[in-house]
Amino acid sequence: MATGSPALTMKQMAAELRLSRRVISAVINGSCDKVRISSATERRVRDYLAASGYVRSKSALQLKRGGASDQIGIFYCGKFVALEYLTDALAILTAEIRNRCGFF
Repeated sequence: MATGSPALTMKQMAAELRLSRRVISAVINGSCDKVRISSATERRVRDYLAASGYVRSKSALQLKRGGASDQIGIFYCGKFVALEYLTDALAILTAEIRNRCGFF
């Protein structure tokens, strides 16, 4: 079982449960009947999700529903500008977000 890591991915869940990502996704999204997943498999996945502390991503749900997001993103790859202090500041910000939220 997972240890409650906020970075738990669908791929990791599928590997640990020895199921496909499609099955995991169907359980998470409540479409077990459309994919024909047995109640025993659904229960196994739900028990795993509860034990792992899995929480659905708010931003993923907003994107799925076509809603607006209250999040912003900054993408950078190393020294993209000659302003070293800006690159250093973004690296510190990224590390802080990773420490507080488990993702960046």
